[in-house]
Amino acid sequence: DDGIFRFIVFGSWSDRKSTIEILKTFKKLYGKNTRVELILNAETYFFPDGCNSTQERMVKYDLCSDNIKIIKNLPREQYLDYMQKGNVFLSCARGEGWNIPLIEAMACGTPAIYSSCGGQLEFALGKGIPVRIKDKVIASKYNCDTPGLWYEPDFDDLESKMIDVYENYPLYKQKAV
Repeated sequence: DDGIFRFIVFGSWSDRKSTIEILKTFKKLYGKNTRVELILNAETYFFPDGCNSTQERMVKYDLCSDNIKIIKNLPREQYLDYMQKGNVFLSCARGEGWNIPLIEAMACGTPAIYSSCGGQLEFALGKGIPVRIKDKVIASKYNCDTPGLWYEPDFDDLESKMIDVYENYPLYKQKAV
């Protein structure tokens, strides 16, 4: 316990996962706050933006902040340690089949923010901190070959949920456990 409040993000860097929007929201809210940090594990080698690493993407999309810490592929034990010790798990995908990191965070008793859509609602509905969906969007809008529709999270709602869970953490932790 070092007094730092930690949001954690585990998953691939992609438009479907709303990685850029999650990081922009964090940076806007807590980018200058030395008592809050975001742990990011989103190394993706096949994202069509010409970048070769998460660090390059952080620079390209103007997301760098001293309190965003990039970690790369971890052994299972270290991954679980982050899941258990992180204050809040963040996920706000436009589409989600199951979301294994979300269910693992919830199983660890870590409060979790997630988009209110997709297969994850099979286990997350009525639990955690859901983010409203504004609309459906055509997936191919995001330069991908994915057919069909995705959901567009309400990123203003994500912002308010991140503030609320930070300001009322003991309540959310108790509920998560």
